[in-house]
Amino acid sequence: IKSFNHNSIRSRLTGRPWYTDFYNPNHEADALKLTRNIMLNFAKDATKKGRTPIVAMMPTGLDLKYFKKMGRWPYQPLLHELKEVSFGVINIGEGILRRLADEDPCHLFDNCSAHFNERGYALVAEVMNEHLKSIIVMSLRR
Repeated sequence: IKSFNHNSIRSRLTGRPWYTDFYNPNHEADALKLTRNIMLNFAKDATKKGRTPIVAMMPTGLDLKYFKKMGRWPYQPLLHELKEVSFGVINIGEGILRRLADEDPCHLFDNCSAHFNERGYALVAEVMNEHLKSIIVMSLRR
């Protein structure tokens, strides 16, 4: 009975990626705050150096499957924390899913893990290229 309370077991039973709890603002590890602060410090340092910071949220296969099932990203709390920042945050998962339609996102990974295969990395490059072009267009309009 105690094993049902284990994070890995609960994740499998609920269909959530095992790391979803770490994005909970009340989690004891405080990983959400730590991750947000790392991203904010990165952006501040880049801005000080005269660069334009862009944070790319890279989904795993489990993230993509979870979004297709639930309509929500496991890292949604982090996206929420970063929505008011003055630097660009791109959720690569959105662009990938637009290109996949109904195809199983696991086809973009070696074992539906965090490491894309050749096709997956090609889609990541397409999404980033599209995003960078939109930044250039917006900067030209200013």
